[in-house]
Amino acid sequence: MKKPLLHNERYSQIKQKRKKEFIPNLPNTNKLNDGVVSELGKVEDFSLFTDNQVLLRFPHLINRPWIRHDTTKKLSVIVPYRDRENHLNIFINEFPQYLERQGIDYHITVVEQANNESPFNKGMLFNAGFKETKNYDYFCLHDVDMIPLYSDYGYDINTPKGNGFFIHPARYIEKWDYIELPGCCGGVVLVDRQTYLDVNGYSISYWGWGVEDDDFKRRCQQNKTTRIINTEGIYRTLYHLHNYNPNCYVKNKKVFDSNIPKEQDGLNHTMYKVVSRKKLTDRISFLSIMF
Repeated sequence: MKKPLLHNERYSQIKQKRKKEFIPNLPNTNKLNDGVVSELGKVEDFSLFTDNQVLLRFPHLINRPWIRHDTTKKLSVIVPYRDRENHLNIFINEFPQYLERQGIDYHITVVEQANNESPFNKGMLFNAGFKETKNYDYFCLHDVDMIPLYSDYGYDINTPKGNGFFIHPARYIEKWDYIELPGCCGGVVLVDRQTYLDVNGYSISYWGWGVEDDDFKRRCQQNKTTRIINTEGIYRTLYHLHNYNPNCYVKNKKVFDSNIPKEQDGLNHTMYKVVSRKKLTDRISFLSIMF
């Protein structure tokens, strides 16, 4: 039986298929990009397909009606961020329009990790964003380089009372050539407020890239009142140099395998100092923190 490819092996194969040459990865950087930055600052990606061509590959999705949204529910979108200015400009110009077309009452909080000397800690940023917007009904934990072509961000009106949810809509993404990779659970996640509180949010023990999303999904799976839902979303991705540190990843795997009890690691243990707060629009805030 043929051994399945690892995610990074699959990505390497996909990159080799693309028409333009990629800038090679460089160590110790959080800067852009795998693409080319034009004079206007727009990231030119390497997609082999137009957005319309992509959607035509999924007729069973684009012909399906949206879920019935509970329009009384308010959504907090939390975006962890560091050194991706071009990506952020694209995201905050495109993503709000997508939510507005779905009639969703939302607010976006971009949470920046200001201490550049330490590896990225996405869990800490998600938890800080939750603390700042904890009165919202449900939360979208959204990477800055993920742009939806088709995805439902609504709160299902049929959600049973007393039940929470963990929804992973990022099933078909450009980075993986729009081919589903079973087991992937990061990039975009929707979760209700009570579930986030019940599982003590994200672990803050993962530094650098990798495994923190798997840990959060495991917490939600172990929470008896949370339903795990896999919806079918299609996402364009903004390319960048992957800040992959193999030493951090090995440490993160060990943390995951140790299975630290959620009561000892997470939202209740998240301490940070606010460096600055900015209101970009009525619906978008920028929070810079150190920890």
